[in-house]
Amino acid sequence: MSVRSGNIDVLPGRKQRMRREDAFHFVLCLLAKTVIAISVLPANGGSSSTEVKSLPPVLLLPKEKSFFQEAAIKIIKLYQKFPLLKFSSCKYHPTCSNYGLRAIEDYGFLVGHLMTFDRIQRCNPFTAAGSIDLPEEHYIFSSAKPVVKDSLRTCEVDDFTSVAISSISNRVDGSNAILSFAESLFAEGDYFRAITEYKRFIYFSDDIRGNNFAYFRIGECYYRLKEFTRAKDVFKSLVRNKELGDDFNLRAMFYIGKIYYKEGQYFLARCKFKDVIENCSSKENDNPFLTDAHLYIGLTFLKERLWEEASEEFCKIASGGTVSKEVLLGKKLKRKSPAIAGVLSIIPGLGKIYAGVSKDGIFSFISISLLGYLTYEIYSKNKNWDLASGMLAILSLSYYFGNIYGSVDAARLYNNKQEEKFIGRIESEVDKLLNWKVKD
Repeated sequence: MSVRSGNIDVLPGRKQRMRREDAFHFVLCLLAKTVIAISVLPANGGSSSTEVKSLPPVLLLPKEKSFFQEAAIKIIKLYQKFPLLKFSSCKYHPTCSNYGLRAIEDYGFLVGHLMTFDRIQRCNPFTAAGSIDLPEEHYIFSSAKPVVKDSLRTCEVDDFTSVAISSISNRVDGSNAILSFAESLFAEGDYFRAITEYKRFIYFSDDIRGNNFAYFRIGECYYRLKEFTRAKDVFKSLVRNKELGDDFNLRAMFYIGKIYYKEGQYFLARCKFKDVIENCSSKENDNPFLTDAHLYIGLTFLKERLWEEASEEFCKIASGGTVSKEVLLGKKLKRKSPAIAGVLSIIPGLGKIYAGVSKDGIFSFISISLLGYLTYEIYSKNKNWDLASGMLAILSLSYYFGNIYGSVDAARLYNNKQEEKFIGRIESEVDKLLNWKVKD
């Protein structure tokens, strides 16, 4: 769970002044940043590759919570201290109470309140136990698209590797044995040790092409270890070296684009793949770099649900006609309207039934109906709003509006699931068209 830092105005003449503890915390944060910045400077005054990580949450300025947020958080924490809770269990992880704490802290009292009561209704006897269910997955006001798992895989060693190794294998010094050992580690997937051996080869070898190949392999190792920042640094340095030749440069550009693609930075990925297209010496359709760059650009549009743009990009290659037509079917996917789900949920549970979660809808209908009936009975018996009837009324309304929120969210999740399945199917088709496949 991330902690957001607030902005503090320190300009003179402002009417609102910082409180004493906030000022102290601000100074402490600045001192900590200064100490960390000094500690990572290289002793010789040169550049350092050490990454300065963000400050831990305790050193960030806390965002002020509203009165209602504070009250709700205290009530939930008080509830968690009840001894009876030790004998109860929740079907989700995190538990409903911890889910509520995170939702109210991250999204405010009103939205977090609705998310909490939607979660309570989803945690019912019909729910499968052991599911991971996080608040950020159910925030309906976010425009971010869900991350779809990348299904693109790799194959055997390509011609580029064979040619590079054969050009070095004629050497008679010990560096050839080091490179061969590094390649065997790379093939076995032992990337940490392979990096060490490639660095040893670079240290002992004076062959420029061999050193460049080893440096390229180091970037591949970092990529496959999912250390994308280091991998990008290696490949960017290769791209800047104009003496390496088109093969190295294009492959390094391609890796950079692939890294942006995996990080979800689809615009930057498109820019890098367009650089690959512009730097291709051959503009023929049989050029593997040209074909694969167009395919990946199409995939970036696909991940952003831009069906027409993706279709146009796939059309630019000779073998992409079938995929191009299939992509347009994304506009015709069976979807549920979140607005209709919200309107139908005026009758408790009906919106969830419409969105495809019938069991949750039935449970919501039963629980809200019982709470409403109990509230009415107590009020009609006392002929007045007392503490018991008032608490039950608040609880009933919380369940009711949580049901509306959950119905809208259920429709949104239904649409996302349909799109994910469709994108996964298109990716498997694109995977067959790729010439040079980059391993995850």
